[in-house]
Amino acid sequence: MKCKTCGHITEDSEWLYIPELKIEVQKKIHHLNQTLSFAMKDLKKGESVITYEQIQWLRNSKYVKELNLLDTWEFVYPNPDKISGNKYVAGFSANSDRAVLYCDRYLTSSNSSLGVRFVRKKVEVKQ
Repeated sequence: MKCKTCGHITEDSEWLYIPELKIEVQKKIHHLNQTLSFAMKDLKKGESVITYEQIQWLRNSKYVKELNLLDTWEFVYPNPDKISGNKYVAGFSANSDRAVLYCDRYLTSSNSSLGVRFVRKKVEVKQ
């Protein structure tokens, strides 16, 4: 798949298997400067947007540098904040000294640095 906006190509080689979570994660964010709902139109069967719980676990794991989670700003879905709920989307921002979950992004939010990362269950190939 090629992102219509930023040109990022999401090929199989750009997925990283995380055995501890039994998922594959895209190595790079994409759909920069697009809304979350626009990015979700490109989800393939079995894929989803990374959750806050997954991204926070990965940020505290050995995969942090490979996934560039020391310098990222990306949507997470669903919004884990029960108070703001479905009125807003959540964004995860991280740099070398902090990580922040923003639960106040409007459904129409976009930014040239804000992207999305998809995850999928590891597909077992039977031989």
